[in-house]
Amino acid sequence: MTVALLATTEQIKQDSRRVNSVLDQLLAMTSEAADDENFRSQDCHISELLVVFAKLFVDDNVVEYILKHSQVELKLPTIIFFCDLLVRFRDALLSNDPLKQLTCTAAFNIVWSISLHEQYKLKLKEHPKLVQTIKSLGQDENVDSSLVQQYVPKHMSNVKQAADGILCNLGLADKVLLEETLVESNDKPSLMISYSHHNKDFCQKLLKHLSQFDVWIDFNECKAGDLWEKIAIGMRKANVILCLISDKYCESRSCRQEITHAIDHLQKPIVPIYIEHHKAPDWLGK
Repeated sequence: MTVALLATTEQIKQDSRRVNSVLDQLLAMTSEAADDENFRSQDCHISELLVVFAKLFVDDNVVEYILKHSQVELKLPTIIFFCDLLVRFRDALLSNDPLKQLTCTAAFNIVWSISLHEQYKLKLKEHPKLVQTIKSLGQDENVDSSLVQQYVPKHMSNVKQAADGILCNLGLADKVLLEETLVESNDKPSLMISYSHHNKDFCQKLLKHLSQFDVWIDFNECKAGDLWEKIAIGMRKANVILCLISDKYCESRSCRQEITHAIDHLQKPIVPIYIEHHKAPDWLGK
């Protein structure tokens, strides 16, 4: 687990044989924990294992290996295994068990990462209970919204953000909200800035030099309400999207979600701004 948590994208590419062996061990332990009445394998709770996968699944090579090439034989296809875990632990949001709640959050983040890949979207949509389970979050009056949006580790998003991302990637988001048009119009060209919050200081400095534009930025526009829906509206309003590329940007599911939506759904022009010496991952390079 330590090796997996500390591995960077470049290390995964350079030492794939060793990393793949670690991934196989993690998947085997996760499968064993899923079948255990206490959800444990070798003294590890399933939540700990899934948190590691949630971190690693921002790397496309890891997703590809786990879903297609892993040497671990599961009872079900691996993608169905992760979907079933999400469905199985969804009701943990109604419990007082923090480990089960963390399991649920990690499962949502893992499925969110998978949904960013075109080749897996149909399998997700065809899962008999997955979509219904995700949509039910917004309809269940028994689920405390503060719990759904609770604090999570930095490399993960809360359940609400992950659920919205999955539905958007599968083309099942609320069309009315995502297609909202300009509330106001002015003569200034409109920009939207997509950035990692790790780079907020740079973003704020850049913003000072863009007074000639009508700039949409989340810390000015998203005081309350559903963050992703407002970001989607901000992208729709923009003529151009500035993309502040850094290591943290490329590791962020939320940032990838924004660019995927802007390009695939809105066909918006993107201006990349490299704020670090960084080689873009394949998904961003394309």
